[in-house]
Amino acid sequence: MKNLTEIPDGYQTMWSLDLKSDQKKALWLNLAALIVIVGMVVVAAFAVPLNFLLDLSRFFHAGGVSGILAVLWEALGKLAAIVIGTVACPLLQALLNGLLGRWLSGVKPTYGFTGLVLYTSSNACFTKRGYIALLLLPAAILGALLLLVNLLVPLSWFWVVYLIQACNLSSAVASVYTACKLFRLPAGSLVQDAGARMTAYVKAE
Repeated sequence: MKNLTEIPDGYQTMWSLDLKSDQKKALWLNLAALIVIVGMVVVAAFAVPLNFLLDLSRFFHAGGVSGILAVLWEALGKLAAIVIGTVACPLLQALLNGLLGRWLSGVKPTYGFTGLVLYTSSNACFTKRGYIALLLLPAAILGALLLLVNLLVPLSWFWVVYLIQACNLSSAVASVYTACKLFRLPAGSLVQDAGARMTAYVKAE
């Protein structure tokens, strides 16, 4: 299937997925992503209390202005790390998606933005199995790296990395949804991804 950029004869469109135009489905997937974040936070809070992220009692025991400033700088540093991490995760997922897509197909991907979201598109035709891997591997690779970092950082920084991880996994909700739809397609199915719109093809009977 390497370098194949056109759907072969004998295939027909099974379905298309365009979250840019299907606002209702996009809303449900965004809600599911929010549920993933909330669920992960609630579960982890039983093991690591949230005050490890920001312990307000430290302001009252900081020991003068220098101590208060040190606490503020730590809080701002954590906030900056969370913001940078949550913005970087979807971007890194898209970049990994492009690299993996080129490795699987040999076709150079293109990148673009839908609003503030970076997407990857390609003229390549992917097999069902290859495209499912393409959907799930970026978040899995980042997730494994973030898990390793979470195990290495001090407990006071646990929530910073964990919240970035929650963003990483929640941003993969649409990919998981698409992969589940693809699993139900017959063997030999093909997929083309135009970025904002992906289309699944099956052999005509």
